[in-house]
Amino acid sequence: MGKSYEKLKLLEDIAFKYFFGQEIMKNNTEYLVNTILEFNDMNLNGSMNIAENKAITLPIYDGKTLKFDVVGFNDYEVIDIEVENRKKGNYLWRIEAYASALHLENFKRGEEYEDFKTTITINILDYNLVKDGKFFEYQTTTFGDKNKSNGKINHYLIQLPKFRKHIKKLIKKQGLKHFINYLYDKKLYRLLLFLDNKTNDNILKEVLKMDAVLSDINNQKTYVEENKEGSKNMKEFLIEYKKHNQETINWNEVRADGKKEGKIEGKIEGLKEGKIEGLKEGEIKGLKKGKIEGLKEGEIKKEKIIIENMKKYGLSDEEINKIISIK
Repeated sequence: MGKSYEKLKLLEDIAFKYFFGQEIMKNNTEYLVNTILEFNDMNLNGSMNIAENKAITLPIYDGKTLKFDVVGFNDYEVIDIEVENRKKGNYLWRIEAYASALHLENFKRGEEYEDFKTTITINILDYNLVKDGKFFEYQTTTFGDKNKSNGKINHYLIQLPKFRKHIKKLIKKQGLKHFINYLYDKKLYRLLLFLDNKTNDNILKEVLKMDAVLSDINNQKTYVEENKEGSKNMKEFLIEYKKHNQETINWNEVRADGKKEGKIEGKIEGLKEGKIEGLKEGEIKGLKKGKIEGLKEGEIKKEKIIIENMKKYGLSDEEINKIISIK
């Protein structure tokens, strides 16, 4: 049986930068950008170059530095692509700040305003930034018909939870077989299904069969996952990716714990000086001085029921053994 490898999540920003934020990967980036723009009947006005490790320092704001995920540019446009997995309340302001900084950076002395490069931001979020609307949102600075992009700053917003919900509705309505056929004419859908690590494996296989570019990117990803004769750059990336991925896991665990606290006060704050406190009020009030006290009187009398309740509220077998061994 072959060795198993950790599957990379392309929408983790470290991985995204590796496969879309290097000059040697610019074919991937052009495909991604054009696929998103084409969904709005637009396209790039020339081949892209990649500004690797792009950052802009804003001296008027005490030297604040803006760090971008991926920035591409040509003679007519500068494109900022951001991926985000953690919900942050300030993201709308961040979009504006990043676009404005890039827009002004490309200003040339004596240049007419209409000759400015167009600034495009593409934002792929694994959460819903706005409650209403569709999974694909577009906004431009142009007055009048917002679907005609002759504005100089244009924003594209993709919200994956809404996209997943949309896909489920399509499959339910059309059936899986017809949905697969439907994807032949839906380039953006194929791209997002490929990027989303939650996509069903069978659907992903069909997507890769029908899209040569995505299949090629997937081969690149598999090569890195298996780390065949990995270069120094590849090994450094994998180390950074694993570190970043662990930080994301830790962050998600903290968020999950925070949500549970509101439902069951103090699920387990820890074993400290022989005490466990905070299980659901009125059922287990805590261990005090190494004893179990306060189990809801008249309702929980037998050890079997006690253990079942402890498991119910998240205690591990090790913690339960420690509790029942206290005298």
